[in-house]
Amino acid sequence: MNALKGFSAISIIVGHIGVHCSNYAKEYLKQTPYGLISVYPAFFFCSGYGIIKSYKNKTDYLNYVLNQKIIFKILIPFYLSNFFILCYIICYHYLRWHIFN
Repeated sequence: MNALKGFSAISIIVGHIGVHCSNYAKEYLKQTPYGLISVYPAFFFCSGYGIIKSYKNKTDYLNYVLNQKIIFKILIPFYLSNFFILCYIICYHYLRWHIFN
């Protein structure tokens, strides 16, 4: 299961890099709009299966996921990145400070 999840994750990353770096990939995706979309369901299925399996086998797993994974690995980086983006927008667009030019 981890091998399929890893293959799906790498395929998704390579697909995104190819779209942004190659004109051929952009033309290919215009002709076949689904591209590598078949790996997305496989990745989410493997991730969901792992979460359900851990939930059934480990005690107090849901509390661990909510406290450790969601708060520390998702919410804190989300709010920090939004703070820095907001600071950049305020400095660059409203105050006209051209820091990176």
